[in-house]
Amino acid sequence: TGTMQAGGSSYNWLKGQVAKYETAVAKVQGISPYDLINAEAAKSPVGANGVLFLPYLLGERAPRWNPDATAAWLGLKMENQRCDLFRAVLEGVTLNLNIILESFRRSIPIDELLVVGGGAKGALWCQMMADVYNARIKVPVLLEEATSMGAAVTGGVGVGDFSLLCGAALPVFFNLLAGKLSPLLYGEIGVPLDSRIGCISQHRSSVLGRGIVALPLRETAFSQLGSAFFLGFC
Repeated sequence: TGTMQAGGSSYNWLKGQVAKYETAVAKVQGISPYDLINAEAAKSPVGANGVLFLPYLLGERAPRWNPDATAAWLGLKMENQRCDLFRAVLEGVTLNLNIILESFRRSIPIDELLVVGGGAKGALWCQMMADVYNARIKVPVLLEEATSMGAAVTGGVGVGDFSLLCGAALPVFFNLLAGKLSPLLYGEIGVPLDSRIGCISQHRSSVLGRGIVALPLRETAFSQLGSAFFLGFC
């Protein structure tokens, strides 16, 4: 398996430490602060106007395996705005997960992802995943207890109540919705992912400090297609 240390946690950190205004307004309006965060992030174009977020707030498991890795916003300029910081967090997590996904794609084709967890609630992030992974995104109706429901389904398969884990069982419990998202490759609309990391990846320890690990992003890494894959935010 490929487990990222702080995927959904980076999103939650953004809410608690940076998006305090959105959190306060959402409380008054009785809505989720993530709805306002997503709306703000949507104001920034693909590539977050050159800002890249390294989502290593808790060190990193896959794909870095470095407990000393630390997080950072890279590429900040005077013209950048809050919306760029917000979008960069979503993109940083998504691109980091893509490195893990590409490791699986070396062995199996993947053209569909079943996304669970709180991050799956946002249409912006789901579309971003479809774009980066060049894959269809499916989101279960029951997101709050998706892990527990998955365990129940797996147990049902184990005792013989369900014959096919990916066949009859999942629609009964999850009522999966096929995301009709058209993949839009980041590289095709002019985002130079490699140049955004540039010399940082060559001098990450000396320039950025002990433990910083940069993302080796690739524009052409989003073209393989195949079977289904599960992606969860925690």
